[in-house]
Amino acid sequence: MKNLTKLTGIFVLIAITLFLATCDDISGTGITTKDPTTGLMFTLIDNGQAYSVSIGIATDVHIVIPLIFNDLPVKEIGYRGFYNSAILSVSIPNGVTSIGDEAFADCKRLSSITIPDSVTYIGEDVFCRCIRLTSITIPNSVTSIGSVAFSTCIGLTTITIPDSVTSIGAAAFYGCSSLTSITVHVNNPSYSSLNGILYNKEKTDIICVPPGIKGKFTVPNNITTIGSNAFITCTGLTSIAIPNSVISIGDGAFSRCTGLTSITIPNSVISIGDGAFRDCTGLISIKIPDSVTSIGDQAFRGCTSLTSITIPNSVTSIGYEAFRGCTSLTSITIPDSVTSIEGGSFGAFSGWTSSQTIYIPFATLEEADAAWNTNDWSSWRYGCDAIIRNNAGVQVAP
Repeated sequence: MKNLTKLTGIFVLIAITLFLATCDDISGTGITTKDPTTGLMFTLIDNGQAYSVSIGIATDVHIVIPLIFNDLPVKEIGYRGFYNSAILSVSIPNGVTSIGDEAFADCKRLSSITIPDSVTYIGEDVFCRCIRLTSITIPNSVTSIGSVAFSTCIGLTTITIPDSVTSIGAAAFYGCSSLTSITVHVNNPSYSSLNGILYNKEKTDIICVPPGIKGKFTVPNNITTIGSNAFITCTGLTSIAIPNSVISIGDGAFSRCTGLTSITIPNSVISIGDGAFRDCTGLISIKIPDSVTSIGDQAFRGCTSLTSITIPNSVTSIGYEAFRGCTSLTSITIPDSVTSIEGGSFGAFSGWTSSQTIYIPFATLEEADAAWNTNDWSSWRYGCDAIIRNNAGVQVAP
């Protein structure tokens, strides 16, 4: 009997040990509690010293987040805390410091939210697709705004960046089709604004042009960089004038500018970033100057109306899927300066058909493959059924 009792005790000890081993933190972090009155869910964070809040089973459409729960402060709105809920308004207490990623994403009925001065971080996708949100005040405590934080908030018309913000993530205002003005506090150390456009502090880089701006746009003469996603989803822009001061066009800079029909890139530009003109479905023609040395991945992918493009003899590399989906291009000539064309899952000319022609600067297809295929598993012409002609105009494929 003693042996049985001893064995039972050993098994219990093993079970407890295994349980504790599976716990991330035995201090209480991660334990959730439901408020029986509101239905809100509270999760212990900070080694059990504070709470993160989420919607739980709350049915009230007007959410009031408490300052204190179970004698502990509420400091965070958790990841996807109120994601895709039917809430109409939210009041956040002065004590919450962080609004987690996607906290209010897809809250399509949300029209009012109060962010207190205690919040320092607004996460990624926080208000993504909050289509009824028409205004929001970012308090002077916020230092960081995550990527696509306000994506597709189609009701926003203006936004003010306080002097405390030192980091704004990529495409923070993507698809905000009514947004026509971004204003930055004059004392902000990292950013500035002029005529509703968001710049770096020195006004040498364009950070964001509000997607609601329409018609013609002239880039100021002092700009050297058109930043990543700077004009993304500016669907109402019809033309853009770029000065000779610009040397770099960033990743996704003009992506999804569907109203843009033509653009002139000046001789000062050296690089065209990944996805720079992706899905510019209205773009008919573009001339790449002989200063450009690289064309990024997916640079012109999905430019379905593009009928004319000239690659200059200065270009040495073409990224993968660079011209994928350019269905209106009948032909393209690759100059002999090109030493690299990325292949991979999809080649630079993936989707091209037998009605399209690619002219290569070699006598044979084998020479082109030897020059441009970077390894055994990728090919510059992967997924491409276009006619390929050599430097004498003779068809060498298919």
